[in-house]
Amino acid sequence: MAARPETNPRFFPRWCIFFCGLLVLLMALVSNGDPAFSKTLADCATQQEVFGIALKQYPVDHQGLVSLSIDVTYRLHTPIDTLDASVYPDYLDMVQSIKQFLADYPNESDYWEVVNKQLAQLLLDQYPTLSSVQLKMGLMPSPPKVDFDRFSQVLMTRPGGCPLLTAPSP
Repeated sequence: MAARPETNPRFFPRWCIFFCGLLVLLMALVSNGDPAFSKTLADCATQQEVFGIALKQYPVDHQGLVSLSIDVTYRLHTPIDTLDASVYPDYLDMVQSIKQFLADYPNESDYWEVVNKQLAQLLLDQYPTLSSVQLKMGLMPSPPKVDFDRFSQVLMTRPGGCPLLTAPSP
């Protein structure tokens, strides 16, 4: 009777070698061959400044009148070596940018997921001190058409920037 693969002493080393090789290949692809990749992630973990804004029950006319809950969490570039106030975006300006974007959004047929993604990109474009931004856009029920809550969540990190390591709940 032949030994089952999981009890065969030769099976585990082959499996382990395959898995380790695959892991090394994936890390090489993700880091684009950059030897500083792991150092960059370590630098990102040493300091993180995260802020948030929440717009609750904000009325928007897109695919009919809907009520949105928008939670914006953003991270500044790391590390910030100075206490210069100019590196911190004005949250009132950011809220105004969000409201203006939603009011002027041109394509009525776009899904909310597309709107959310474009809003996240707009914030990265308008605020260069942001390293990454996360938007959670919740849509309240609008009976009789929709009788349940739904949401779209987008996380974008600027190329070479530090991602949000944890996202606080507003």
